[in-house]
Amino acid sequence: MQQITLKGVSHTYSDGYHETPALESVDLTVMAGERLAIVGHTGSGKSTLVQHLNALLQPHSGTVEAFGLTITQDAKKNRKLGLTKLRQKVGLVFQYPEYQLFAETVLEDIMYGPLNFGASREDAETKAYEMMEVVGLPKTLADRYPLALSGGQMRRVAVAGILAMNPDVLVLDEPTVGLDPCGQKEMMQLFMELHETLNKTLIIVTHDMDVVANYAQRLIVMQSKKKVFDGQPHQFFQKRELVDACKMELPHTVELVQSLRQQGIELDEGILTFEEVIAALIEEEDAV
Repeated sequence: MQQITLKGVSHTYSDGYHETPALESVDLTVMAGERLAIVGHTGSGKSTLVQHLNALLQPHSGTVEAFGLTITQDAKKNRKLGLTKLRQKVGLVFQYPEYQLFAETVLEDIMYGPLNFGASREDAETKAYEMMEVVGLPKTLADRYPLALSGGQMRRVAVAGILAMNPDVLVLDEPTVGLDPCGQKEMMQLFMELHETLNKTLIIVTHDMDVVANYAQRLIVMQSKKKVFDGQPHQFFQKRELVDACKMELPHTVELVQSLRQQGIELDEGILTFEEVIAALIEEEDAV
């Protein structure tokens, strides 16, 4: 089922004196329940793209169709569509989401979204405690000042606040940035659990190709304000000229597989994770 469709979407930033194109004629369809990664260097258009998914930005040409709404360049008509409901459906977890924290207590911070969308205080509190459990925060932290928590805990509070609005789509902007390797793994495992248990659509904006290799089912590559690739991650990594043109690094696993293949070990080029590498090497050894 289609959730969001962009058709020929372009966007230009203007400061009143200069205009800077940021997105040019992008087509994209997001399917319910998928795990989609979007990559591209600074200035490629990926951040502008994801801000169109819940109408934080609106197209200057083309259309965005999302959850029954059609958003165009006509700002006056867009305001009549009820974009608040769309922003409830598509939750953006920004880079360094802990910077979004503002309330006096963890509980109040997580309750803010449901209250803002019309929930009663009792229902908002119930939802907040439920989401604390989902993201692995003990209830004993409910009355703590959010900014006094550890970095990992603050990020979980921010994620709980987004989840409390019950979005169908989670847009994760650099979800592992600033975390140590253990924290990165824990955070991505959390998002995978949300994807699997609550059937959330995940859109991961990242520069980390290892995140793409381990967690994405589909990959969008942006370059010079345009979409230049849309397919399975392993298909992109095999297009070495395109990878080089986009100035992307290969995941460590892909580099390892390519090195082993050069040594005569016939591993499938579609292998993306270390678990798959180990399983393939064991199978190769058993076949000898």
